Amino acid sequence: MAAAKPGFATARRNAGRALTSAAGRARVLFAGEAFAPVDWIGSAAGAWLSGRVAATEALRVLG
Repeated sequence: MAAAKPGFATARRNAGRALTSAAGRARVLFAGEAFAPVDWIGSAAGAWLSGRVAATEALRVLG
């Protein structure tokens, strides 16, 4: 189970952002329960949801 220290919830959001190339295109995407929407953090459902978001972004980038 993932948990952010009190006052550090934004760190989780920032850690889950895609790493981009010099051209500004997403190159590395993160997914998993730690990067799930707030109500789903720490759950298998949250991992699945964040995986769908990352997959959608990957398909968008790849065209």
